[in-house]
Amino acid sequence: ASYVLIGYLILHLNGLLPFFQGLFPVEDFQMILEQNLVKIIFSLLSYVFVLFFLGVSLDSLKYAYLLDVLNKKPLRLHTFFSYQKHYYFPLVSMKFFTYLLYIISFLILFFVLSFIQDLVVGYIPYFMLGLLFFLQLFLYFRYQFLFLRKKKSLQSILSSFTYCLKNPVEVFSVWFIITLSGFILVYLFNYAQRLDPNFVLLSLLVGILVTLWGELYRFCYLQSVKL
Repeated sequence: ASYVLIGYLILHLNGLLPFFQGLFPVEDFQMILEQNLVKIIFSLLSYVFVLFFLGVSLDSLKYAYLLDVLNKKPLRLHTFFSYQKHYYFPLVSMKFFTYLLYIISFLILFFVLSFIQDLVVGYIPYFMLGLLFFLQLFLYFRYQFLFLRKKKSLQSILSSFTYCLKNPVEVFSVWFIITLSGFILVYLFNYAQRLDPNFVLLSLLVGILVTLWGELYRFCYLQSVKL
């Protein structure tokens, strides 16, 4: 909800909101972009900046909560903020290295495909989806290594990568269980929402709980594994 609000403010401040509301003709859209290009670029960069650091703050609180649940500690607000202060910058570097890995991986993929594009021109989207899938598996336990094994962000990424290479079946099994369970629950509540609009907030809450359960399941799994 906060992301939508920030996006709404950016569109409003740059005079672009009427276009998305259908109040102004689309022909004037290019003129507005040309007149406010620098302002729009600055606003978009600010939007990405806010989303990045807001996401890190929310992640640090989420993992602080999960660690307390995992360690059977009482849930106290001040412990959340102490965790946030301790893990904030490791999470920032974690996201930075993750984005960098994705960018480098796709650049390498496009570089390789450029030599054989005539042979795979119709399959490029499948290569991209396959790369996304494998990167997700390789990075699946990076946060768990960061918080449970007390590793640095780059070491956590490498540890997750190594663990997936050594135990691909186990990692895929965990991913499959979490993904399938989440899909079934979200589908059922979305179906109930279509039958009764009052299920909207409940469906949103279920989506959040499913996400937390998936993260907690990964923590429990890695905690039970002897490395």
